[in-house]
Amino acid sequence: MNARTAIYFSRYLHNLGLSKRIESTLATDTDWASVALFYSAVHLMNSYLVNKANISFDPNDSNHQARWQAFKNCPELNSMREKYRELKDLSEQVRYDASFVFNATHLALAKTLFTKCESLVAPKVKKIMSAT
Repeated sequence: MNARTAIYFSRYLHNLGLSKRIESTLATDTDWASVALFYSAVHLMNSYLVNKANISFDPNDSNHQARWQAFKNCPELNSMREKYRELKDLSEQVRYDASFVFNATHLALAKTLFTKCESLVAPKVKKIMSAT
């Protein structure tokens, strides 16, 4: 494992905890819990992708297009690619669409999408981390 794996994995855990704290303490602002879940997924993906020999991208680049291209080079991630995209789209609605009305159904969807991404990628990263 390289140091970048640990850094991104730590950030994934931090943002996951942030999402839970937002939900439990800011009941009227749970829309931002979904944003924190998306960024948790971003950092989890970064922690995996920085270990891929066939992937070349800058995980610190805020351009999500490069990360999306990196996904396309990882067939083992095919089953979660669409879920990640839906989570990204939802977080963008929260952040950029002033007329978007977030509700409990959206939060439940964000959690489901995140969990599906996490359940595929986190075990892979943990395996990488335990191998070193």
